[in-house]
Amino acid sequence: MDTLTAVLVGIISVLVTACTVVIVCSCVQKICAGPPVEAQPHAGGLPNGGGVAPPAP
Repeated sequence: MDTLTAVLVGIISVLVTACTVVIVCSCVQKICAGPPVEAQPHAGGLPNGGGVAPPAP
């Protein structure tokens, strides 16, 4: 039973970690997707040379 419990706990922890990573990544993409769209028109007018450079980092 100890082995089964350990396996179940491992699987659950992996699933929780994976779900957390997916949620965090989706939230980060939404947060990061907002400002560049607003910044691209401004960046296009700057001497930086376009809106391609800011989203890259």
